[in-house]
Amino acid sequence: MVTKQEALCVFLVSATCIILQVAADTCSVSLSPSRVAIANGYVHVEFNREHPQIDVLLADYTGSGSFNAAANLLANGQDSLNRAGIVLERVSLVNGSPTVFASSASAGPAFAVTVVTNTSSLAVVSFSGVVDSVQSPTVSSTWTVTLAAGARSFNLSVVSTPVANASVLVVQVSVYSRLASVYGQFVQGAVQMMNSSKTLFATANRMLRAYNLGGGGSIDIRPTSGVSQSFLLSAAPKNALFYSGFGLVAAGAYPNVDGWTSDSLKGATPVALGTSPITTSLTVWANNFDFPVGDLPPNFSMPLDDARTILTATMGTSAGVLVTFDPDTPLLAGVTLNTPGRAYDGMFNFYDPDNFFLVSGLLYSGDAYLQNEARKVLEGSANYMLATGQLPHHFLGNSADPTYIAISGATQTGPNAFWIVAALQYAKVTGDYIWLHENMPRIELALSFLMQFFDPQFNLINAPGPLWIDVFIRNNYTSDTNVMMVYVLREVANAEEFFGRHSDALAHRSQAEAISNAINKYLWSPDDDHYVTQMNPDGSLRDFVDYDSNLLAIALGVAWYDRTPKILKRVDSGNCTHARATYVSEKLYDTANCYGGNTGDSQTTMGRIGWADGRARLVAGDAATFSNVILAPVTNDLFANTWLAERFDCSGHFAHNMYYQGYPNMLTMLVREVAYGIDIGLSYVRVTPLSRSSIVYDLGGVNISLSENYFLAADLAGNVEKAFTVAPLKPNAVFNLTINGQGSTQVNTDSHGMAWFDARTGPGVAVELTLSS
Repeated sequence: MVTKQEALCVFLVSATCIILQVAADTCSVSLSPSRVAIANGYVHVEFNREHPQIDVLLADYTGSGSFNAAANLLANGQDSLNRAGIVLERVSLVNGSPTVFASSASAGPAFAVTVVTNTSSLAVVSFSGVVDSVQSPTVSSTWTVTLAAGARSFNLSVVSTPVANASVLVVQVSVYSRLASVYGQFVQGAVQMMNSSKTLFATANRMLRAYNLGGGGSIDIRPTSGVSQSFLLSAAPKNALFYSGFGLVAAGAYPNVDGWTSDSLKGATPVALGTSPITTSLTVWANNFDFPVGDLPPNFSMPLDDARTILTATMGTSAGVLVTFDPDTPLLAGVTLNTPGRAYDGMFNFYDPDNFFLVSGLLYSGDAYLQNEARKVLEGSANYMLATGQLPHHFLGNSADPTYIAISGATQTGPNAFWIVAALQYAKVTGDYIWLHENMPRIELALSFLMQFFDPQFNLINAPGPLWIDVFIRNNYTSDTNVMMVYVLREVANAEEFFGRHSDALAHRSQAEAISNAINKYLWSPDDDHYVTQMNPDGSLRDFVDYDSNLLAIALGVAWYDRTPKILKRVDSGNCTHARATYVSEKLYDTANCYGGNTGDSQTTMGRIGWADGRARLVAGDAATFSNVILAPVTNDLFANTWLAERFDCSGHFAHNMYYQGYPNMLTMLVREVAYGIDIGLSYVRVTPLSRSSIVYDLGGVNISLSENYFLAADLAGNVEKAFTVAPLKPNAVFNLTINGQGSTQVNTDSHGMAWFDARTGPGVAVELTLSS
């Protein structure tokens, strides 16, 4: 048996190997008569010498080289061409019909393997004489696989040289995988598909990235050269070969593009290959968890469960609900994945509040492409703001068909309120202050639409309908809308202050405080433990003991301090409150209290309420309930299922539509905002984790670390000075504040380990606190 340093695998028979551990910072190449294995601690690649292709791709996220041979990310089906992974294909007309030829059918007589480099730091192996067909070869190719120590990816270069004067429909490199769902990021927009009977989506629009996931792993590719078209693959589970995949066209072209089709080559015209070599190259990342790792920085050290939560949620669901590639919906997003078809099919951009959570998830992904998509779906709704300031509730069918009424028939305040805070969220996370400045008139107009319902008699909004649960009949002086309005006004005031419009900021803050005081005066229940559903113009009260508005009141700083424990005690006493985070109300909204008698949301939990619940626990300092009751159960659901349902019932079972974006985005937001306590505003940075004694957050260029003796905030968006609040550091201690290692200012912590200071932020700027010796 060879040693760990000498080889990764010991081959027992032609198609079987024992996998040994390899450290992340070393490389290894191993050969047998039938196979070649190349590995470091993160990635294991096998090339099949008898059926030339890469047919084994294993990954170990931890880099310890603990590969599971049963967890091959590539296709586990079989076909007559022996295709089972990354393969060279040619499609030509035979007797007038498109016919596929593949390198995997069998090895040609000139096939050879050359180990170019085999050191502890770099492995390079070349496979020459790889032909598309042994019987009638048209191209002969040389594959070069390059793997560096410590890399989560390998590079593949395929140089195809025509060997016959022939015409083809296409020559391509295809990647067939067992993973369930495929995602494409193109210049034009985003595409996702699962379980499709129309198996191929080809386009000449430049592919920036494609990945798949679902089923215990992810493959992530990026073309680097030699691509005339690219394509995505999706198949129903009964397909014998693959569930998903992608590929790069080196020669020829698919005539039927920019849509899913089962007849992609219909009408294709053969093209002459000529004599010049064609180079197709790509980088391939692999992961054994259900999220892509192509954007993880070197030496990524964020705790696995937290990174897994955010990246599974955002890359698996948030990215998948975008429909921005479609020319009919270039600025829109749905609410579920395409499986195929979507829940609420033909309806997009719900800001009631689904798109607020989607925008937050896309922004927190740290993926620059997805952050730009978030901007697009913000603008998609803003483009159809009415002269009154009213924003669309959602869109019907395409980007030019808005409707301003909820599906239930209600006129909601939510679309305006949540579009405003989503727009501000975009600017805060990305630092795109130019965009924010340009859109402040839209934000103010959207706010004015809401403020037209302000009644100076009570200093409350007289709402025409519910805030964010469209089927519940809630109107007049409601707690849900009024609580949200306090937050909206404060956020807009911060933005106005940021741009130096102090009088506007003061006016909005005064309005916010007036409404907050009125909520506590008029909407506090005679039971002395919660806010009522609504007050009517005659002063009468209507009350279902709504968990959503009461938790929002705590989360958004409306509830008086001494009322917080009373509210939480009442909420937590409910039988179904935390079946999953979090149930809607104590009292049932029956048919008489729902628009159209629709009680579909009356006995369920909702991710949006779970978000309010988590944020309320941050305010209350209730780490145990947050971690054990709110966050952990849904996180476990995500890890077990990859995708989640729209709702849960009182027993904690999935309810309503599957593959819904609400709960995954809730998890992303709660990990960042509550568990890690990260709140980056226009003019402030707060890092006050609720359930982590120390943190390392390193996504999308945002690098924040906190321990008792140290704090780092690097590469935060926005090249401006911000007020920092940081805790918990060592109490009653002296810290040295430096910027990029320069200068030194003393910062003192209080008895709770809280520090306050001002510092400039921006890309390339590192703000550090170190304990003074």
